[in-house]
Formats: sequence, structure tokens, C-alpha cells
Amino acid sequence: MCGFVKECVDKRLTVCLHQLRRASDQYKSDQNATHGIPVLSRGSTLAEPMDEILYGNASTDEHRQLEVILEVFLKEKKSHATYRRVEVGITNSNWIIKEQNNTYFIKLYGENTHIMIDRSSSVVASKLSGELGVGPFLYETFQSPGAEVYEFLDGYRNSVPEDFANAELRSVLLEKYKKMHNSSPLPLTRTGYDQLEQRYSLLKEAGIKAPDNHEALMERCRTAAKVINATKPTLAPCHNDCYSPNFMLNDAGDVRIVDWEYASNNDPLWDLTMLSLSMQLPPEEVNWFAEYFDEVPENAAAKATLYGGMIAVSWGTWALLQTQYSNIDFDYSEYSKMLLGLGDAMTQGEAWEAALCQLS
Repeated sequence: MCGFVKECVDKRLTVCLHQLRRASDQYKSDQNATHGIPVLSRGSTLAEPMDEILYGNASTDEHRQLEVILEVFLKEKKSHATYRRVEVGITNSNWIIKEQNNTYFIKLYGENTHIMIDRSSSVVASKLSGELGVGPFLYETFQSPGAEVYEFLDGYRNSVPEDFANAELRSVLLEKYKKMHNSSPLPLTRTGYDQLEQRYSLLKEAGIKAPDNHEALMERCRTAAKVINATKPTLAPCHNDCYSPNFMLNDAGDVRIVDWEYASNNDPLWDLTMLSLSMQLPPEEVNWFAEYFDEVPENAAAKATLYGGMIAVSWGTWALLQTQYSNIDFDYSEYSKMLLGLGDAMTQGEAWEAALCQLS
């Protein structure tokens, strides 16, 4: 029987990508669950700045926290500074700072984000990405209030999935990922499955109610992790947050990858699978794996099938946590329902069972 099931897994990754997309499309079709938020997409896709505020005119706690940072970072130049919030992202609050001829980007840590994010390791990843030209340059970090001050990417915008129908942009993005994947290890090793288990443990500790089938989803993911770990995947610095708003584009065709908060040593196939799922580009036209690798590793299709389901369950669990942890105005509950529904569709059926069998 196992030999027959193995024959069901076409080693061409195009077939794997079709299976992943078909599960996603079927879930969305069954549930009519778009609600303005694409499945496996997060938050706004284009940054919309709000009104500028002159330093010294703080009216909220966030404004006051920003002004504490500006006082230290800009020193005597702070009196000329203005700041405005950028409505993109659902983990932290993001701000553009202008000081005469200089512009900076400040990430103000979201409430309770330290519970899920290893800030010491994420800062190392952010610095490394800036030094390699993969992301923006990180100027300074702050502990109280928690924040990071970055180079402002002038002339860049947040991408949308359709941008990467352009093969040249895909090539640039994948080369940036290769630079990180081939760089020095990060302080934190946390595989994709480890991330899921961390979020599951936090969910239990917080006493947050999960859907009735959540335990069944976790068991399927544990089975998948067991067979994947037996293959001893090579771990490297990974982004683990491969959503289009985290890719900044300019008119010259450059791409910068931002938000390295969840970065860790992980299997690069996790990043590639997440790209495939979040972009939702036609598999017959775009094969991220074939474009990334000179020679696609054996069993990559089977691993991607399993990683796809685990990714949906992991981020669905993350969204459940955010229903209690975050004060950002976003419907985390609905987002979690969509992702866990997608995870349920992807972690059962012929493709899932065939992938498990192929790796066993």
C-alpha cells in the first residue's frame, strides 16, 4: 500500500503546489471566508500614513513612548522632529520619523509580543539582514519602551502578491533569501514545528479557548514533524514570516525583506512553502522551489505538503493568542478561524497521507 501511495506523490513540485493551492481554494470556496482578508495574508498591504505630529505634542501613551525614544536617539535635534503612524502590520505599531533632511522608521513593540518573540535573536537577524543588504539597516534598539530604529526605505512600498508574477522580482527576492539562508547561524534555533508547539503551549497557559478540532490538528502536525525530523533537514537562518507586506519594492526593481522578529534557524523549505502559500500565484506559472534551487532536493514536494498544513495551523494558533495579547484593531478571531480552517483542509486527504508515507 505504501508503495502505491508513494506513486501518488509526483516529484515535480508543480504538482505539490497545485495540491496546496487546491486545498486553500477549496476551503475558501466552501466557507466564503475572504471577509476582505486573503487567507494566509496578514494586515494591510499598502502603508497608509496618518497625520504628522510635531515632537512635544504627544497625546497618547504611544506618542509619549515615541518621544522618549526620540529624545535619546535624536538628542538636541528632537525639537525639529515629526512622527506619524503607518497603518500596516498587526504585531507592532510602525512610525515614520522626519527630522529636517533625515527620515527614519521606528517599530514600537506591540503589547505582550515579548511572550512569543525572542527579541535578542530577532535583533541579531535584523542587523544581519541590514548588513547583507537584504533588509533595512538597523540603527538602534531600545528596551524601555521596546523599539527598533531603522533606515527609512525611501521610494519603497509594501508589495502585494501580484507583484511577484514578475519573474525578475521573484529572482531578486529569492536571492535575498539565499543570502540569509547561507549566512551565519542565528542565536535561536526554532524549527517551524517548534514555533507551532511554542504557540500551542502559550495558548494552554493563557487558557484561551481553541476550536474543538484544534487538538486533532496538533496531532496531525506532530505526526508530520516526526517524519520530517527523521530526515534531518539542514537548518539555516530563516525569516519565518513570508507575507507580501514584509517585502518592500522600489521602481528600480530592488526588494528588501523586513520584520525579522520570528527569525530563527529553520529549514529553508519552510520559507519557500510559506512564500508559495501566501503569494497564491498559479503553480503552472510560478514554482518557487525550482526557481530557488539549482537542483531541487529529494522529497522537497512531500516536505512542502506537510509544511503547508503546519504553517496554516501555526499562524492560526498565533492569531488565537493575539485575541488576548494584542490591543491592535484587527479581527484576530476571524483570521484564526480562516487559517485553522485552511489547516484542517490541508492536514488530511490523499496528498497529506502520501507525503507522510513518502517520508516514512
